[in-house]
Amino acid sequence: MADEVARLTGVWILRAAYVELVDTKEKAFPFGDNPRGVLILDEGGRMAAIITPGLQPDDAPPPPRKFAAYSGRYRIEPGGRFVTDVDIAWLPTWLGTQQGRNFSFHNGELHIATDPAAFEWLGGAVGVGIVTLAREDAGG
Repeated sequence: MADEVARLTGVWILRAAYVELVDTKEKAFPFGDNPRGVLILDEGGRMAAIITPGLQPDDAPPPPRKFAAYSGRYRIEPGGRFVTDVDIAWLPTWLGTQQGRNFSFHNGELHIATDPAAFEWLGGAVGVGIVTLAREDAGG
């Protein structure tokens, strides 16, 4: 598991973010087509994540959700999973919760999927949040 920790820790830059509906496999893009974000997984066990919409032209409608951020102590579990005990969150209902994420690595990218959940902004449809991230270049 030490190798998995070493691969996971670091600063990751968001490349894609969407919700895939469980029933239909349809994709919804709550942060628009070009979201921006970062995930920091510190080797000391603290994580912080933020996602915002990408820059939008002045005449473009805003994406359905404008912002997501949370932080807490995390632990890695067997089977490619990490769980965060949330102590800071943009949603007050997340405070004190455990947020589990499944992760895998493909072609140098980190792929993360949430557990299935009902999304209020999708009329209560059940979906899985999926993000793809690339390790930040140490040179900046």
